[in-house]
Amino acid sequence: MSLSFPMFSYPFETKLEKVTFYSLFLFMLLVPFSRAFVSFCVFYFPVLLFLNFGVKGVLERLRQTPVVLSLALFVGYMTLTLLWTEHFDDADGILKLYFLLSLVPSIGFLVKREWLKPLVLAFLCALCVSSVLSMGHYLEWWQIKDKTQVNTSPFMNSIHYSMFMAVGAISSLYFLIMLKIDWLKKSLFLALFLLFTVTLFLSDGRTGQLSFLVAVCLLIVMLFRNNMKLFLSVTILFVLSLYSLYTLIPRFESRVNAVVRNLTTLENGSFDTSVGRRIAYWLLAKEIVLDYPLFGVGFGDYKLGAKEVLEKKDFGMDEAVKAFVVSRHFHNQYLMAVVQGGLIGLILLLNVFASLYRLSIETPVYRHLSILLLSVYAVGCLTEPLLILQNPLTVFALVVGFSVVATQPKEYRSLLKKVE
Repeated sequence: MSLSFPMFSYPFETKLEKVTFYSLFLFMLLVPFSRAFVSFCVFYFPVLLFLNFGVKGVLERLRQTPVVLSLALFVGYMTLTLLWTEHFDDADGILKLYFLLSLVPSIGFLVKREWLKPLVLAFLCALCVSSVLSMGHYLEWWQIKDKTQVNTSPFMNSIHYSMFMAVGAISSLYFLIMLKIDWLKKSLFLALFLLFTVTLFLSDGRTGQLSFLVAVCLLIVMLFRNNMKLFLSVTILFVLSLYSLYTLIPRFESRVNAVVRNLTTLENGSFDTSVGRRIAYWLLAKEIVLDYPLFGVGFGDYKLGAKEVLEKKDFGMDEAVKAFVVSRHFHNQYLMAVVQGGLIGLILLLNVFASLYRLSIETPVYRHLSILLLSVYAVGCLTEPLLILQNPLTVFALVVGFSVVATQPKEYRSLLKKVE
């Protein structure tokens, strides 16, 4: 996989194709910075899609892409559960976010395979600029949006930003290890990896930190499982690196220590901690599933479901914890799916991830990277409902869209006539 950057000399076949490429390129550059531009592209990209392929061409591509169909089935079913929803306030806000998933077919069909390199590099460059600005803010070299110095993610919520950094860190690490490139380019990827990793672990986003660490473990297994000696050496190096992060970054150390204290508090019967509240949501979800096993409480009624359970059984939770759990989401995408859509909703969500892991990607570099990035989200969904949070959902749509593009064979050409 060469890292040449041919974007300015690419032989575009039509003006429309040129407009499409540069629209996508601008989108990659602005994703970490502008939610408004992302929202605009949700409507703009489908227009480009139909201009490029026509209605018949788009429908044919949709029919031939099982991943898009599995996403449509999940979103369609969750929308159907509105029929037995009692309160639409929360449902309305979440449902609007699912429009972001339209980016999957837009990116998956508009992007040509040969565009992947410049677009991925553009996204990493945007993350680099964002990370540098965040680090400068943290070091008090400048101030962004009147945020305090302790806020290492001034552009968005720390949980959201941690997913951006996790995706950037694991991608740059993978390219650093796998690509056969000269030392200068490897140095650039090493610098990106270190920058993203430090930014990630200086933040309060434990979701991204956990997802990244699990992805690194998966990467070690993928690359070194057939060489036990090398596998053990790399594993020891990883553990030592993790310990170094713990000792050298006080913020990460305090977050790890907080988790340990949370577990100790939970053993004493208190749910009034971050970990304790997440355990409380699991207990509530179990009771809701027993009451509404197949179809759930309906899209948006998760707060009502939690309140109904607590009226019958409080599990020893104090009033502060009760007030919290009935006023927030369940901090877990899988729990949100099973609570709102029942076992059917959970199965459809798992089918989305299964269809993504089953994608037939010929090129090993793209295939392994796709698996790593999907694993980042599969793990992250255990601690936050990432598919109902705008910024993480946008990056998820990017990952899925690029994975769809990577399934194109090298000799891929448009099967249906384009509109000139």
